Amino acid sequence: MVLILTQLTSYYGFPRAEKSIDALASSIDKHLSLTLPPDTSKARYKKGVEEYTKLDNNGYQTIITAFKPMSVGLTDTTYQLFGDAFGIPGLTIKERQLATISALAALGTARPQLQYHLGTSIQVGLTKAEIMDMVIYMQFLAGMPAAYNAALAAKEVFAAKSENPYTD
Repeated sequence: MVLILTQLTSYYGFPRAEKSIDALASSIDKHLSLTLPPDTSKARYKKGVEEYTKLDNNGYQTIITAFKPMSVGLTDTTYQLFGDAFGIPGLTIKERQLATISALAALGTARPQLQYHLGTSIQVGLTKAEIMDMVIYMQFLAGMPAAYNAALAAKEVFAAKSENPYTD
């Protein structure tokens, strides 16, 4: 079920995917008399907090503080999705961070998240050279504006490295 939710979330967002899963679970219960596992949102949330803490020891508190008291639901679903994505075996945390900063840079609308993940990328062992190599390569796929914006964000993070709580 979690894999289905993760896949659906990629295409049309978490709320719609969650409703689809609830409807599927209800239909299976009703028509097939199967018992599905209990709600996994607490386990997914816990996994998300665990994975997020690998990037940033204060990660849990960082997000709670940023969005409190506006939306507890936003932080709950953030951690559930983070647990789903970062809990999938296969990629190292460094590889996941390269993919994350690439995607955020390509979006062009997520500068605070890009800067945060640039900082945590350094914390998990990516070097400045590896990050800049990714930015250079990104120019080919995402375009010059996205690459330049990522380079400028990286420059700011690198310059503030000694003051950045997400780096060594």
